[in-house]
Amino acid sequence: MSDLSLRLRNTGYAFILAHELGHVRFQHPGYNGVPVTVAQGNETQADRFGLELMRRTGTIPMGAMLFFQSGIFYFENRADFPSDAAWQTYLTQKATHPLTAARLRALSNQVRTMADDFARGQPNRSATIVSIRFIGDQFARLATFLDDLVLQRVMRAKAERSAPTTLLPRRERETAKDFPIR
Repeated sequence: MSDLSLRLRNTGYAFILAHELGHVRFQHPGYNGVPVTVAQGNETQADRFGLELMRRTGTIPMGAMLFFQSGIFYFENRADFPSDAAWQTYLTQKATHPLTAARLRALSNQVRTMADDFARGQPNRSATIVSIRFIGDQFARLATFLDDLVLQRVMRAKAERSAPTTLLPRRERETAKDFPIR
């Protein structure tokens, strides 16, 4: 189990580093004074570069998907705004690094399209292709989650009502019901 955790962490870090290298490679400026549309385009370009670099090195992007999965609960999303208009204003005027359904769908398409290349050199190529397509599908499922405002609001309400102790490591046979909601 710890080996899998280490691989997930390392491939997550690999994606983040490759993404940041994309900014360096394409000489993206910082985001002060840069129009939001340019900043968002730079993020998309850096995402594509990060996955491309991982593809070239044969690094399966499973940790990248988990990074974005956790980001859904950390970065601002539609449920954090009082209306669709406020959310759209945020996206068009302030969000330099938005985690949107469109961004996740683009990552999904890229991962699925490059599945054969990611599997190059793997001992069981066909099983690896299936696994990589599964990762691509998970990006798409996360995008579906971001499109579901009701689900986002439920998750937000649950998080706001949960005590920080719910994040503590669990003992054997311990469940979430062992932690009271405030």
